[in-house]
Amino acid sequence: MKEKKQEEEAQFEIVYSKIGKRLRKLRKEKDFTSGEHFAHEYGIKTSQYMSWERGQNMTLASLLKLARIHEIKLSELLSDVD
Repeated sequence: MKEKKQEEEAQFEIVYSKIGKRLRKLRKEKDFTSGEHFAHEYGIKTSQYMSWERGQNMTLASLLKLARIHEIKLSELLSDVD
């Protein structure tokens, strides 16, 4: 049972990491070379935004906010991350 839980957690970490990479790509498509500048422009704490790009501390609310910022549906933000 413990091994299965560890395996699931590892899979989630991979998915979160892919979401973070997707966020970085979307930020760069908006011509923001720095996560700090992006966060400042959109009123997000820099440390929080940078943790999202690292695939950490994500919530549904944060993902919805980021999808709105990038003017895409949540499903588009999460595409190809599973």
